[in-house]
Amino acid sequence: DNGNLQSDPLSATWFGQPVAVNFTTQEGERDYKVNVGLKGDWQPGKFPGLPKEAADALRGSAPWQSQVAITLPHQGSASYDIGLDADLKKVSSHLPSPLDKAPGEALPVNVKVKGGLNGFMLTGSAGKQNRFN
Repeated sequence: DNGNLQSDPLSATWFGQPVAVNFTTQEGERDYKVNVGLKGDWQPGKFPGLPKEAADALRGSAPWQSQVAITLPHQGSASYDIGLDADLKKVSSHLPSPLDKAPGEALPVNVKVKGGLNGFMLTGSAGKQNRFN
């Protein structure tokens, strides 16, 4: 069972903000799987490198969680599947339209990324009406 691991909850800082991390690994007959869970409650206005004007226009925090599943086959190419869910309800934005948003206004964000070493497909949604890929 040396290839089957499970971490205790870990704490880290990413982009200058706290993040909780956990992981598991599973060794199979045909592949090795790594699963990583991430969770945070970040303040968008505090991202490093964000222009001051944009940072000053953002208030509040956004709880989010992500799952990263990596498959490393014994033969063939690696692949990954990433899901991110965030809730921007507590965020207010005084940026120009269409990026303006009042606090308390629901805005769920979902992002999915699937890919491998040669490329990826990104899809997602922000609210009920906005989709991207």
